[in-house]
Amino acid sequence: MDCARMVLISVKVPVAYLRVLDKMVKEWKMFPNRSEAIRTALWELIRRELDRRGLSLITIAEEGGKSGEE
Repeated sequence: MDCARMVLISVKVPVAYLRVLDKMVKEWKMFPNRSEAIRTALWELIRRELDRRGLSLITIAEEGGKSGEE
C-alpha cells in the first residue's frame, strides 16, 4: 500500500466552498494549507464509507485496479 505517495488531481468547487476553506486555513488556522484540509476531508469521507461497508483501506489498496492514474 502506498499512502505516502501523492498524486495531483484537479477539482472544481463552488466559490462559497473555497471561501470557507480559505477561512479555515488562513483565519481559523485549522490546517496549514488548502491541500491538507482537502486531504483530511477526503480521508474522513473514505474512512466513513469503508467503516459503513466493513472494509479497510489495506484491503481496498491491495485489490489494485484502476484509480484513474497511469
